[in-house]
Amino acid sequence: MFAFLMDRLIDTKDDVSLLVRSKVLEHNLGACEDVTNLFNNICNGVVLRDFYYTEQWNKLDEYCNHFGPRILISLRRLYKSTTWKTLTVIAALIIFSLTLLQTIYTVRNA
Repeated sequence: MFAFLMDRLIDTKDDVSLLVRSKVLEHNLGACEDVTNLFNNICNGVVLRDFYYTEQWNKLDEYCNHFGPRILISLRRLYKSTTWKTLTVIAALIIFSLTLLQTIYTVRNA
């Protein structure tokens, strides 16, 4: 089951790098591509009828493929580097929201 789970988690060398940096995975194979190939080929032809974590995996997959989390992750990656960038984004969102509210209010009262 562990190999099946890792096969579903690891698709690219970037996935392996992330797992190594997070100290979830350690390897002595050399390149991350070797680890990727190992896990992507280890479960070829294996059919797992009762995968214990199927429900949790489907919920996680649905959450990760939802539009909102991807936008938040992209924004966090772009603007989290400095406090000033973060404050600038927050201020821009507030100004945009207030402008939108003012436009809606003006159109309704016209």
